[in-house]
Amino acid sequence: MIDNPNPRNFYSEKEMVDRQNYIPTLKENLLKHLEDLTNKIKNEEPFPEDVNLDVDVLIEFDDAIENILNYWYY
Repeated sequence: MIDNPNPRNFYSEKEMVDRQNYIPTLKENLLKHLEDLTNKIKNEEPFPEDVNLDVDVLIEFDDAIENILNYWYY
């Protein structure tokens, strides 16, 4: 379940509804970004500056994704 927190009633009622309605779009965007990233890595697509991926960049990506997944693991 995805929460829609409103600490100290910061958001108005309308803003809360808007935020709740935006959740499916956010989920869809996230999944599209992950699919795009997956394809770029699989195809070894170079960066726009025509620079190839290297081990250091892949380690940064791996660490960032691991940090995100840790929300589910711990």
